[in-house]
Amino acid sequence: MKKISLYSGVPALVLFALLAGYPLRGESPETDLAETVLSSSSLDKPNSVYTVDQVLDLAGKTLVLPKGSILQFKSGGMLRNGAVVGDYTSISGSGVLFDRVKLSGTWAVPNISTAMFKDLSYDNSLQDVFALLNDGVDNTLVIEKGDYWVKAEKNAIAPLNVGSNNTIVIDGNIRLRPNDLQRSYALRVIDATNVMISGTGSVVGEKDQHLGEDGEWGMGIYIANSSNVVVDGLSVSNCWGDCITTTSTCSDVIIRNCTLSNARRQGISICGGRNVTVKNCLITDISGTAPEYGIDIEPDGGKAASNIILDGVEVRRCKGGIMTYGGAKDASVSGIQVINCVVDSLSGSKHAYSFEKSSDIIVDNCKAFDNKGIGVHILNSKNVTVRNSNLRSGPRVWWTIYTKNYENVRIEGNTLEGERYAFEYLTDLVLKDNVIKCGNLSNPNYPATGVEIVGNRIDGKIVHRISDSVIRKNEFTDNSFVNTLKTLQRVSSESNILSK
Repeated sequence: MKKISLYSGVPALVLFALLAGYPLRGESPETDLAETVLSSSSLDKPNSVYTVDQVLDLAGKTLVLPKGSILQFKSGGMLRNGAVVGDYTSISGSGVLFDRVKLSGTWAVPNISTAMFKDLSYDNSLQDVFALLNDGVDNTLVIEKGDYWVKAEKNAIAPLNVGSNNTIVIDGNIRLRPNDLQRSYALRVIDATNVMISGTGSVVGEKDQHLGEDGEWGMGIYIANSSNVVVDGLSVSNCWGDCITTTSTCSDVIIRNCTLSNARRQGISICGGRNVTVKNCLITDISGTAPEYGIDIEPDGGKAASNIILDGVEVRRCKGGIMTYGGAKDASVSGIQVINCVVDSLSGSKHAYSFEKSSDIIVDNCKAFDNKGIGVHILNSKNVTVRNSNLRSGPRVWWTIYTKNYENVRIEGNTLEGERYAFEYLTDLVLKDNVIKCGNLSNPNYPATGVEIVGNRIDGKIVHRISDSVIRKNEFTDNSFVNTLKTLQRVSSESNILSK
């Protein structure tokens, strides 16, 4: 492999000749720039080593490197004030290597860091860092501590894009400049596989400084048409739309250990896809435009969301908690697990947990308290199990669990608390091993039928119009209902007791 030295201390004529495209070629293992230019050779020798051991000012010109070359920086070597185009070019060296240099082309640099760049204070400076990424190389790119400003424009709504086989470590703060766009993405993963985005840093939107009034699609991190993507440990905040969005063409996405706050629409929108996990995330203060939930699983028309796991998520001070909605035309939501989650102190009267036009839902070991709305809302859904959870409705809210137009709903092992009704409707529902501390078990205006009420402790009144049901091994505090059990028709009643 040939070696060619590039020195900054050469005559201006030599530098001009290089940048103007005059011939440059090194014939010896290491050749002085002046010598190579004056010998009328050319800078097109592929698979060569180009050595920089001093500060080389490109004076606004573009240096085009031949294919497969290595740009070798020795101590004190740096390129500044210009542009460099790589062609599967490698970089060797440590410390600061570039200063105000626009990078483009293709590169083969496994380890990339903002520490390689002297000045990244200008808008979209990270684009020069991200230019070193290559889908064909297992890159690790580290964004060191500090603030980095990105700017979205009408014809470039995503200033930073991540492709396949990349690990992005964000320890600094990526900040989006205010704009008037309806749609923008501070960081976008698109058409990619095998991506890790992690770190102790943040992505900060411009919700509070937004220059327009329309739209709801200003996202912090946007993941589209991608698979095997992990987002871990980041803080994402102040977004015009969602903190994080995944589209219906995504699969095998994990979002974990993140803090998401002060977005206008959602903390996380899962717009379809499969095998998406959200684990151990804190989501707070979501408000501004509907739905305003911590997490919204809502596929677009003709799309599906399946096998979604929400584990250990805390939603606080948002307008709503966690929701699914499969109401778009030909959309479907199925296979949803909500486990070990907490929704509390909601700022609006929306539901803590809401499942509409969805199927195969499990809510396990979850909590809802200090909210203004319903604990669990189940509408036009089937195969829903709520178990081992502590759910409390807000003051003067009619229901702790609202159920209507459902199939195969099981409520097992929960503690349900509320001032009024535990349920709106009791029809074809299993109610087992719960502690229910509500004014009434259900709305007395609607008769209960096809209900299995087994092993519960029920504090408060219970609807008397019950038929075609099983009521056994319960502990009641309402004496009038225990007496009424003897007169009910088509009700199997046994081993129920009255406690004071």
